[in-house]
Amino acid sequence: MRSFYEQAQISVEAIWPGMELGPVCLFRRGGPAFLFNHPHPPESFREIGENLFVGSQREWQLLGATQVPVEGVLTAIVDYGREDYGSPDEVFAVLFHELHHVYQRNSIRNVAHDNPAVLLRYPEDPRNDAIKLLEHRYLYQMCFPENDTDFRNSLDLFHRCREERKSIIGDYIEYEMTVENFEGPAFYCEYEFFKIHAKLPQAQKEDYSHRHFFGVLTTPYYGRNRLRMRHLGSGMAFCLILDRNSRDWKTEYYRSGMHLRDFFVKKLNPGVAILPDLTSYEAVSAYHTNRVIAARQKKYAEFGEQVGVEVVLEFAAMPDFRGFDPMHAEAIDEQTVVHPTLLRLGKGDNHLFFSGHPVVTYIVHEIWQVRKVRFFVSNAACVISGGGLAISIPGVDLEWTGEVVESNAKLLYFRAR
Repeated sequence: MRSFYEQAQISVEAIWPGMELGPVCLFRRGGPAFLFNHPHPPESFREIGENLFVGSQREWQLLGATQVPVEGVLTAIVDYGREDYGSPDEVFAVLFHELHHVYQRNSIRNVAHDNPAVLLRYPEDPRNDAIKLLEHRYLYQMCFPENDTDFRNSLDLFHRCREERKSIIGDYIEYEMTVENFEGPAFYCEYEFFKIHAKLPQAQKEDYSHRHFFGVLTTPYYGRNRLRMRHLGSGMAFCLILDRNSRDWKTEYYRSGMHLRDFFVKKLNPGVAILPDLTSYEAVSAYHTNRVIAARQKKYAEFGEQVGVEVVLEFAAMPDFRGFDPMHAEAIDEQTVVHPTLLRLGKGDNHLFFSGHPVVTYIVHEIWQVRKVRFFVSNAACVISGGGLAISIPGVDLEWTGEVVESNAKLLYFRAR
């Protein structure tokens, strides 16, 4: 932790001038949480070194890579125990990414977080998908141009793609730009930190960079698959291209109050271009977009075929929506959302926390308005006593007052107060 923070202090001004470093926390699910550079750590954390404290992940219900208030101080957190991290270098680069978000939220007033509810309503239009694939290809080519002519040609075509897609999806283009504004600079910071400090062999370093950072621009995705992640990639690309073509743009960008995409266009001034014939692109896109939708429906059907007791909580009053994972939540239809990785609801002392245990919410209008949840557990997991339901197993921590409406070997239907 100390070594990471020293590296961050050395390189932060070169990566993003003016960025301030907040406190950080690395943790492992079911294990320890290491807190560094926090001005007043929680009492339950004990000091194990200068400015370094250890506590419990479970006590603070830390999850994922994000930013959370710890004793009122916004802190960058990362789960170092995730299986998809191949090296400490990857973990520390993500931690630097989250530090940039802490800086944004503390110091940059005009950079708003995207509304994740929009992610679940984003139109799955084959024509939009076809053009977006081209758009991201042109962005990638601008990151690695063969020459200035190639760069300008890719710039003009990128701009034409974006304008064409705006005529197809309308205001949903604003969602994309909000993700690019908030996540693009942070993903760029992650890339730059990894590039500077990763100690991997060069071949491994380049392989990871192209898969993790640029793969979202070069891999064909359709429908809502990895939708938000794709715009982390486009936002990062804007930053890398601006580095190549403009000095001191970073301070100017945050002061401008503009969308990153609009700032990018203003700086580089693209010209007029004509898109290639899209007939074959649209045909391929229509095929794959329909497959994405069908696969999602199949996954939902398989969810309902699980072995175990089906537990349904119907809420008499709308619970407080306290957290979910926008990268992995999937809307099956306008009322049904699958949460495979994270869901947190509460109401007073009642709470529900799912971590890595799939659960479905049935909503009213917005993702935040949950009227019912549905999931599966073993029969022994459910404890009914004193007018309440309690479940405490790996991935599920639930305590809620209410009454049983129906109970048998296959179903527990509970009306939650």
